[in-house]
Amino acid sequence: MYKFVLKLQDEKLTNAGVLSANVKDKISEFKNQKDAPYLLISGFDFKPPQSGYSKANKLSEDILYQIADLLGKPHSNQHHQNKNIIHDLYPKKSDTTKQLGTNAEDFLFWHTENAHEIEPPKYVALACIRGDAAADTLIANISDFPFDKLDSKRLSQEVTISSDESFVEYSSHTSPTLLQNECPVYRFDPLYTKSSDHETDELLKRMSKYFSENNVRINLESGDIVIINNHICCHSRTEFTPQYKGQDRWIQRIMISS
Repeated sequence: MYKFVLKLQDEKLTNAGVLSANVKDKISEFKNQKDAPYLLISGFDFKPPQSGYSKANKLSEDILYQIADLLGKPHSNQHHQNKNIIHDLYPKKSDTTKQLGTNAEDFLFWHTENAHEIEPPKYVALACIRGDAAADTLIANISDFPFDKLDSKRLSQEVTISSDESFVEYSSHTSPTLLQNECPVYRFDPLYTKSSDHETDELLKRMSKYFSENNVRINLESGDIVIINNHICCHSRTEFTPQYKGQDRWIQRIMISS
């Protein structure tokens, strides 16, 4: 069902901090394949510090900005992550029970990024600065779900999707779960979705169960970047056990509008 849509490894990825021509071509190819779910690039040398989350080497941020420029433009929200374009995500004790990227000890449930926004980002890119063998990123193509006619009709009904706790100001947006233009755009965030229709709630549960059984599992290692098509794919992350001593899994995230 799935394939690695262009996995790059063991080649020259950058030249003096600039993406190589081959990598740029592959990212452009990914962009032009409108139904391509994700792209995994492995082999960057991000040189993470032995401890802590401050960077003397900014290569990962430079690469994420270059990727954003190739795919569209960086996406940000004035109420999120202090308006930062690049988000540093690592375990925080205060977020242990929250459905946030800074939670580690609970399964991070299936979602598309910023589903509550009027125009959610087209892509999300995750750069692994420091990995964890127990933390798998799961990616599921929403279009693969076996929708019947009634399901499709329910997806066209309006639901209200709200922001999560990482936003300093609560916001929500009411729209169909599926927006159909030239290409489908799915808004999928069941834990933050309210519907007046019991059948729609049941559909979201069935979809979540299906994605848990039909997905690609990637264990991101230091130097990996995965770019996810946020309009057609949802993703999640398995739980893992952090030590909270400055050496835990560290992901940098950038969201990209087309």
